[in-house]
Amino acid sequence: MAAPDTIRLQSGFSEAQRPRATALYWQAFGPKLGKVLGPAARGEAFLAETLDPAYALCAVDDTGRLL
Repeated sequence: MAAPDTIRLQSGFSEAQRPRATALYWQAFGPKLGKVLGPAARGEAFLAETLDPAYALCAVDDTGRLL
């Protein structure tokens, strides 16, 4: 995958971006959270419901894809 031309920061994430936000969060913190939240599928399902975009700062590329 080529590097994006531009990267910008945005406050929060949209509902359309929630699955990607969940996957990225689990990728970053799953090894530690898995001990408490259980296997990936269960942990990701919990995060998908509880991640609050009001407390998120996200990097996105020029197409709006969360990085």
